[in-house]
Amino acid sequence: MKHVRGGVISGGMVVDGDQAMNGSCVGDIAVIKGGRLSLNGACSGDLIMEDGETILRGALAGDATQLAGTLTVDGAISGDLLIESGDTTIRGAVAGDVQNRGGNLKVYGVIKGDLIEDAGTTWVDPEARIMGDHVARDEPRHQGAPDSAPERPAPPSPPEPPDSHATDPEPR
Repeated sequence: MKHVRGGVISGGMVVDGDQAMNGSCVGDIAVIKGGRLSLNGACSGDLIMEDGETILRGALAGDATQLAGTLTVDGAISGDLLIESGDTTIRGAVAGDVQNRGGNLKVYGVIKGDLIEDAGTTWVDPEARIMGDHVARDEPRHQGAPDSAPERPAPPSPPEPPDSHATDPEPR
């Protein structure tokens, strides 16, 4: 296993074996088939998961795109997370939107943006927090404050009571 401790990688990197990173990366990170990344430090670029496995315990300043493989977010993603395929678990925080287009997503942590379910399987723990809109297969569902819920129509007015001073019609 390669280790980067306290150093800085400039220009990004491609992970095709076991890689533990405790330092920082200036640029994008690509995890390809056979790659296993343990990101405990910080990355100022994007993460592209073509395959393999990534455990993010540190901070990613850019966006993450998962094309396949397994992604576990225990740290923080400042940008958006796009899931095309694979298994994703969020126990940390994503500041941007999370869009599931065909993966298996489990959310235990915080999504500050929207959670968009286009396809795949999405499960949200009751203790998780979705701060933006939750849009599931073209059906918007908002999980924000109650004052942001759509207004309900007013109930119909009750019928007017009969006028007690009215005269009775003549008997027939």
